[in-house]
Amino acid sequence: MQRRPYLLFELLIALSIVSLCVVPLVRTPFAAFKKEIESLEKIELQRIAELTFAEVKEQLYKNEIPWKIISEKTMDEPLKTKITVSLGKNINHDYEQSLFLWSKKTENGKNNEEYSLLNAKIVFSGLPPLKKTDSSTFSQRFFVSKIPKEKVAEEEKKESAQHPRETNPKN
Repeated sequence: MQRRPYLLFELLIALSIVSLCVVPLVRTPFAAFKKEIESLEKIELQRIAELTFAEVKEQLYKNEIPWKIISEKTMDEPLKTKITVSLGKNINHDYEQSLFLWSKKTENGKNNEEYSLLNAKIVFSGLPPLKKTDSSTFSQRFFVSKIPKEKVAEEEKKESAQHPRETNPKN
């Protein structure tokens, strides 16, 4: 029995069969990694949106947002900022964050208070090299009220009467 040497053609066929079997095994983990990165990016955008909503609530609590803006039915120009979402050493994506504030209806209460349901919407738009369709939207509603200054002064007097300030005598 005579052994014949391998031909280059047979070797090429063997390599192509092996590569056909290996490519699906390698491609699946890369697709899963890409989906994981997309999910982490959405979670990070949601976290940033929640922080922005908390900042808006804080500004509302401190009366830093004028009632005129709160009582408007629409917001002509959104508040825009640029943010970078980084997920590791080499994974950075730039977004433009647009904050919209508007109220649907403002009503008066019994004691001359004004009540409003404030809507806040944040839109993250992808900046190049991301596609323009890469955008995420988050929204939240806040119930806010404007109490007349006289009522605020009354409540402060009541509170100070209930909790008098303690003074520390010097020794």
